Amino acid sequence: MTKKLMRQLVKLYKTDFDEKAWDMTLRQRTFSPQQRTLVAEYDGKIVGMCFVDVKWNEIGFIIGNIKNVIVDENYRQKGIATELLKVANDILIEMGVDKIQINVNLAVKDHAIPLFEKMGFKREYIAMAKVIKKK
Repeated sequence: MTKKLMRQLVKLYKTDFDEKAWDMTLRQRTFSPQQRTLVAEYDGKIVGMCFVDVKWNEIGFIIGNIKNVIVDENYRQKGIATELLKVANDILIEMGVDKIQINVNLAVKDHAIPLFEKMGFKREYIAMAKVIKKK
């Protein structure tokens, strides 16, 4: 089911889904104490997920990151993303982070930013990216 959710996410991001890379990522996350994969259930089905990561930055702060928040398109507007964010926030605080960050893909900013702001996040910086085409 998480593969289905990732396919929905990359569709929103207007990019391609690499199933092999996804499988390797999940395997790697399973054994990393600094990385968690949270899933949300509704009526016994996995309908949402997000990633929670912890890293130390260059000046020694412990930074928590919430990434790839996605809820199945058939289960949106039911508070599932809000619950995922609450649990992610609690886990990161328990892990002792100094700050929690969420990057927002521009393709989903119109509905993601209001949700994140409702949860207490503030706009802090602009991240830029460059896609490298592999041969």
